[in-house]
Amino acid sequence: MIIEQEEFQKKLKRINLAYFSDPDRIITISRGNSVVRQGEQNKRLYLILSGSVVSYRHVVKEDPETASTSHKIYKAFRAGPGDYLGVQSFFSGWFRSSSDLIAETDLELAYIDTATPAVDVEHYGTLLEQFVPAIVHELAARNTRVFDRTAEKEEALRMLHRSEMAATLGQLSAGIAHELNNSLGVLSRKTDFVLETLDNMFRQENAFRYTLYNKGLEGASSSSTSEQRRLARQFEKNYGLSQDVAKALALIPDIQNQPELLNKPFLSQLEQNLPYWELGHDLHDMKLAVRHATAIVRSVRLLGGGNTRREEGVNVTDSLTEAVALVKSSLRGVDFEMVLPPRDSVPGIFADMTELVQIWINLLQNACDALKIENTPNPSIHVECRVEKISSKDQTSHTTREILVSVTDNGPGVPKDLHEKIFRPNFTTKKKGLSFGLGLGLTIVRRIVDSYGGRIRLESVPGHTVFTIVIPTINNHGKINIICVDDQPEVLDSVLRDLRPLNSCFRLEGVESASECRELLEEFDQDGELTGLIISDHVMPGGSGVELLGGIAKDDRFAGTRKILLTGQATHADTIQAVNDAHIDNYLEKPWDPAVLLATARKLLTRFIMDKGIDHMPYMSCLDQATLLDYLRRN
Repeated sequence: MIIEQEEFQKKLKRINLAYFSDPDRIITISRGNSVVRQGEQNKRLYLILSGSVVSYRHVVKEDPETASTSHKIYKAFRAGPGDYLGVQSFFSGWFRSSSDLIAETDLELAYIDTATPAVDVEHYGTLLEQFVPAIVHELAARNTRVFDRTAEKEEALRMLHRSEMAATLGQLSAGIAHELNNSLGVLSRKTDFVLETLDNMFRQENAFRYTLYNKGLEGASSSSTSEQRRLARQFEKNYGLSQDVAKALALIPDIQNQPELLNKPFLSQLEQNLPYWELGHDLHDMKLAVRHATAIVRSVRLLGGGNTRREEGVNVTDSLTEAVALVKSSLRGVDFEMVLPPRDSVPGIFADMTELVQIWINLLQNACDALKIENTPNPSIHVECRVEKISSKDQTSHTTREILVSVTDNGPGVPKDLHEKIFRPNFTTKKKGLSFGLGLGLTIVRRIVDSYGGRIRLESVPGHTVFTIVIPTINNHGKINIICVDDQPEVLDSVLRDLRPLNSCFRLEGVESASECRELLEEFDQDGELTGLIISDHVMPGGSGVELLGGIAKDDRFAGTRKILLTGQATHADTIQAVNDAHIDNYLEKPWDPAVLLATARKLLTRFIMDKGIDHMPYMSCLDQATLLDYLRRN
């Protein structure tokens, strides 16, 4: 296939040299002027040497019922250097242009006409035979354009449908959220009143009861059930406590490291005072449940818009601890163990705490339901969180980290043929209408995980099922960096302002020198962060943009980073040389068109993400859809 493509390109190159190198048949057309108008006579075949052309087609429709006529203009295609114009009219013998061809930029065109003789007929055949590669090239380009337009229309219709559904869902969810908020508001205020009243009451009681009540408000110990059993046996043996009292004492957070509570006076009154700890513990869970329910309602209200309140520095271990506290009642009778790394060793991520809690609640509740439905003997659930380093897919020295959370149970398992089906909406394996967690389902779990650029792994055989959630820690906040470089502050501000629509998915940084850019780039790399795009001015004191971008291009760590050169003072030839030397992806002349700059940045960032193998879903709103579709189609 590669050899055939090379041969095809050789034929095109020969044709272009043989027929389009005559300086007497090279013309220039200024931006905004027409090459040819629709319906006009055209006996020329053009080759674009530089610049770009936009084709507009006029469509006139007559309505016989109303005797009216409508006139619409459609953009047919855009063509650039190396493309041919007028293939259809020239070789069909019709010699009439099928559309308006308007210069989008200043144009340089080479042409042949009907009077141009064929070259080397004996060897290559007639003019038509020689131009078969050009005709095929043009037909392929047209086919591609038609496919792209169709795909874009389909995507637009899909997005419109989603938008309409979201609007309807938003109206419904807003109404539900309003009613629930009223009830939750009452519950929250009443709970606060009860807490305040009980605090005043118990403050007057003896110190033991007040201490136990306040310890209960801290919540139960987050240690594993095996550790709690070990502590209970130790308390039972060392202090002569009954089994039930020892078990209750082991639930108090960090009780083994508080000798002031493990004294004889305290322990002698423990049994009759334990209800005070249980009351405080229940109130803690009530407050936690109210807070989580309020957050869920907020999420429901935002369903129509798809937005959440994500924040930087959210710790996954905190979300796991909160989720376990909320499903504690479901875990009764289950041998439950949770293994968490030191909190400080887990990088904070750009996330919404409620979303993370939703994930763990659904997985835990699902495991509990599976164990209870099948009456699994000695039911057990094991939760583990760990952080792993991963190497980049492009074989560079770049590394990043992933957070892995696994939920393992010894239930009946999930049949192999259901591994994908369980993630579909409205699909359940539960009997007798048992609910699934908060009713959010595995479909919502997958949606949330996908939005973080993560993935779900399922391994299941009878007696052993593991759901593993993998969440990347790109930039510690889920965003890819864009660095803009210009020594003039007002110009730099303009570039950053024009790129502001990308700020929802990418982090924008501005620097005023090449050296500052290198320092920032090194800092990002050391922190495990990715830089997707660098936009640099051409002429700067202390180091040109070409030198900066060329040096970056030679560093394997940043081989995939896209580069744009902004040029104002350099000549056209200088710029072309700079593009070649520094391996620049694109250059824009000053003053630039803000829309063109933004569109170019979107395309290059899309290529960066797809080439890196990064999940594109979290960045969808900022990517170039045509470029994305092309990647997906080719892969």
